Amino acid sequence: MRSFSVLATVACAALSYAAPLVNVATSADITPVANVDAEVHVRTSTNLVEVITQVNLDVSIAIAPLTFITSANSTLAAVQPVVDNVKAILVRAIGDVKTLASGVAGGGILGTVTGGLLSVTEVAGSLADLVNLVLGTVGAVLNVVSGADKTVIETLLKEVAGLVGDLLQVVLPLAGGLVTALLPLIGSSITVARTLGVTSLLAGLGLGL
Repeated sequence: MRSFSVLATVACAALSYAAPLVNVATSADITPVANVDAEVHVRTSTNLVEVITQVNLDVSIAIAPLTFITSANSTLAAVQPVVDNVKAILVRAIGDVKTLASGVAGGGILGTVTGGLLSVTEVAGSLADLVNLVLGTVGAVLNVVSGADKTVIETLLKEVAGLVGDLLQVVLPLAGGLVTALLPLIGSSITVARTLGVTSLLAGLGLGL
């Protein structure tokens, strides 16, 4: 089914963006990604996995410029447009999940393949791809950010991580066992969330600072 082929693409993208940061000398060398507008993708998703899969794809494109951030080019001008794009995608995703949850009953919200329901483990894997993509990139930027804009950039990164937490708080109650299946897959992301003090993400997972 399409969901699985796209999930495979997302997994590859997540691995790609987890690679070491490229050493770029100045913020001028970063080519901004065009704003991922809310109307680019027509929302016709009928289950949770389709929504998360699309969000993974959108975020992987929007967040890519942050993988080129170094201590030399970690300026607000370089970081803020990228973060704003990612935040817009996550805000839209939260609305999509809420809309979906209000209109699909029972286990059908998870999604199906070849007529059978997807397992909680498969859904958790898709969620983990998203969490690790965003928090992994955020953590990498945190490790190199410096200069006059450091404090405000850290605040922006906390905001985008917080939206991931908000999304988890909407998604995780939709199927029993999702938290248990997700936790082992996002250990490094939890560390980043604790470093930033992202209480919404930790609370959604039943964790503390």
